[in-house]
Amino acid sequence: PMDIATSESFLWKYQSLKFCQAGASGTVFQAKCIITNKTCALKVVKLKNKRDTDRFVLETTIAKTLSPCRHIVTTKDSHISNNSGVLVMELMRNDLLNSLQSFKSEKSIKTIFHQISQGLEYCHSLKIAHLDIKPENILTDSQGNAFLCDFGSAQSFSDPVDPIFGTSFYRAPETYKSTTFDKAAADIWSMGILLFVLFTGVYPYPGETEEEVIESIDEGALCLDELHLIECSPSARELIQQLLALDPAARPTIFTVIGHKFLQINDRS
Repeated sequence: PMDIATSESFLWKYQSLKFCQAGASGTVFQAKCIITNKTCALKVVKLKNKRDTDRFVLETTIAKTLSPCRHIVTTKDSHISNNSGVLVMELMRNDLLNSLQSFKSEKSIKTIFHQISQGLEYCHSLKIAHLDIKPENILTDSQGNAFLCDFGSAQSFSDPVDPIFGTSFYRAPETYKSTTFDKAAADIWSMGILLFVLFTGVYPYPGETEEEVIESIDEGALCLDELHLIECSPSARELIQQLLALDPAARPTIFTVIGHKFLQINDRS
């Protein structure tokens, strides 16, 4: 017996549950929908109090709103019962964290980053910030296409900031100091860290251990030296530096990023 939801009208639709992974934002199971006979993913979130429930309802609303985008994971159904919330999503068997090593060429990085940018462009066009962009929250299909997922930290641009969000390695420095920061610019910073990691395999912070890196983040000690030790085009280097501008107002919007020279598919520079 699994602690999912006890509402029979919801659960009878799903069978062959198999554990996939557990994380801070919930536990994911593989299931099969009896009605469609298709596999799907069930994300189960424990709801300990009203705050958890409100957060889950917001996540569900946002995930369903963003589902039409081809580079965002489709959310098909949801349910709340017995101190648990369940999101039913299309099943993806891999994430970007597990395949970081496979991006050897600039062309492959350009392709995946363009797809992730299209997902974020859709979010920002609807005035929704993701606020937890990182490799674990980008799923990939069997063809290697990218899909933004996990909207457990996502918020409308206009909503007050929830103090508990994001992942320290990818969080913009201004988000530690204020609750009135530009959420779109904070997402752009995370995209900059992601692109830097795709090219270099390391974080743009000094430190040999995780503790030292976190200390560097706390001190705002950004270090882009690694960019000059690897082979990458001038346009890639320029975009990373723009995304990681310490002044949020100096960062490009996602709409400008999409049009950047680096992401033009035929660009060789």
